[in-house]
Amino acid sequence: IVARSAATVRAVWDAYVVQHDGDYRRHLTSVWRHQLAPWFDGELVVDCNAVRMARWDRELARVVRKDGKVGYAPKSAHDAFSCLSAAIRAAIPELVEELPWKTAGGKMWRPSRPHQEPQKERPACGTVEQLEAIIGVALEVDRVRRDKGHFSDVSHRAAVIALLALRNGEGSGLGWDDLTLDGALARARIRHQAADQWRKHFPGPRPVKPPKGKKVRLVALHPTAVLALRAQRELLEARGWYRPDGPVFPSTRGKYMGDWRPNANCIKPEDFKRLAHAAGLPDADDWVTHSLRHSSATLESESGASLKSIQDRMRHGSLRVLEDYIHARTGRGIVPSAIRELAVRFDEG
Repeated sequence: IVARSAATVRAVWDAYVVQHDGDYRRHLTSVWRHQLAPWFDGELVVDCNAVRMARWDRELARVVRKDGKVGYAPKSAHDAFSCLSAAIRAAIPELVEELPWKTAGGKMWRPSRPHQEPQKERPACGTVEQLEAIIGVALEVDRVRRDKGHFSDVSHRAAVIALLALRNGEGSGLGWDDLTLDGALARARIRHQAADQWRKHFPGPRPVKPPKGKKVRLVALHPTAVLALRAQRELLEARGWYRPDGPVFPSTRGKYMGDWRPNANCIKPEDFKRLAHAAGLPDADDWVTHSLRHSSATLESESGASLKSIQDRMRHGSLRVLEDYIHARTGRGIVPSAIRELAVRFDEG
């Protein structure tokens, strides 16, 4: 492919596909067969202007698939367009700055997006008593399971996720080498995030995907979080699962038992929903694991912490994002409890 004017979409695509192998190559083959070939096989790249691409987008939404369904999901159109963009950029470097489907105004054309209903506000603990209720229920779950001889650490996971304001995947990717528990300054480094099927996409024995924001952040540990983590360490040592560079919350079943979790679920959302029901929280059906992160921001706000300090603790890129995490119901200073007052006892071992 040497001439921009003579390059066909098919030739550009084939040159891109041969550069890849494995699952991604199979994915590209499927994308071409279903979302691109019926419309672009034999066409020139330079003819794929904004008008032509918009027509493809409309036709893709009307096609009758083999399963009888009509149209491909908008997500599929965006994926196909992204793959096609990458193929053209790789084959014709001079098009990096000016792809042929830019609009008259110079903006990049994009497939249409579906109308999205406003997201429902995520529930969050408005008082520390609600958070204590969740952890209390989790402690009882642990007690019952351990009495039956099973390993159970759900209370430790719930407390640490809430008090470190972790995303679910960050909890799965948290290692003992990220923590300083012994000494005057207890802290954690949030530097890894597990993703679903991360073992297929990231080489090595542990998740290496950086958290959102991509910056390693130091987080001061709440005293209750320190207690939970020390109790967790005792549990793992008793099982022979503790390693200084191993996971804080290892998988408890299957071939990865005692090793890093293979997915992003430190606490499965459906499991957390059951905790919310048992704790008697309002709108319990709407609670998921990420509600603990919302709870952390809300309770820190109610305790009088500055927005900048909460932003640093939450590791958000902007205060605008943080606003969606703070659910103050009665105003700062009126809520009788704050997250700093949380005190839960954990049995070690």
